[in-house]
Amino acid sequence: MQAFQSFYSKEIESYLPDDVFSEVYRYALFPTGKLFRPELFLTLCQDLNLELSEREYFIAMALEVHHTYTLIHDDLPCMDNDDMRRGRASTHKKFNEWQALLAADGLLNLSYQLLAKANDIKLIQIFSDLTGPQGLIQGQALDLKKKKKSFQDYLYMHELKTARLMQACTMISAHLTKQNLNDFSKLGKTIGMIFQLLDDKDDQNEEENIFKNYAKEAHEYLDKMMSEMKVLLDKYQLKRTQEFLEKYYLK
Repeated sequence: MQAFQSFYSKEIESYLPDDVFSEVYRYALFPTGKLFRPELFLTLCQDLNLELSEREYFIAMALEVHHTYTLIHDDLPCMDNDDMRRGRASTHKKFNEWQALLAADGLLNLSYQLLAKANDIKLIQIFSDLTGPQGLIQGQALDLKKKKKSFQDYLYMHELKTARLMQACTMISAHLTKQNLNDFSKLGKTIGMIFQLLDDKDDQNEEENIFKNYAKEAHEYLDKMMSEMKVLLDKYQLKRTQEFLEKYYLK
């Protein structure tokens, strides 16, 4: 990941405006978070015997830039209204609301600009379907619209809001290597649901938490997702990916 991080830090500068507003972008982007999504994508590419090149690095950048835009929006007063992100002031608290909103809009568009570097319309279609009006955006809408949630409401919301971007990682790697897209869609869903459920299990301070409201069902569903994920990892002999996920999930 060190090679990707270096590429990411250097390359992103060429897409930022020659203006003081660049400070808002840099604040949101750096220091980076866990880089879970780009690392998942790149590790899968390696497992599927795809030699990493600038094309894969630009796609990995797009995944992280898109994720960052969603975090800025999540934190806004009209959304989750969070003052802190990654141990420091969220973007709208550090600057102000309009600057955070525009920076997020800029990063959303930049993610597609980076994806376009691959010169692959199918890739952009996959990504758009997963993150657009019927995907990630609808997950956020469901989260904000309905405060009193059933167990199924939680699952569907998390599938859209969190798992869809994980599916982008798995399905794009499958598309590039001509693998079964349906299997890799399922793999992305299991990875995303486990990711979110473990996060909820670790932090039950929030009122809106699946473990706080449906502990037994959540544990059973988590076990189910773990089993389904392992079947798919074994089927495609994704050993690097399995090691990466096990290390992350154990944390």
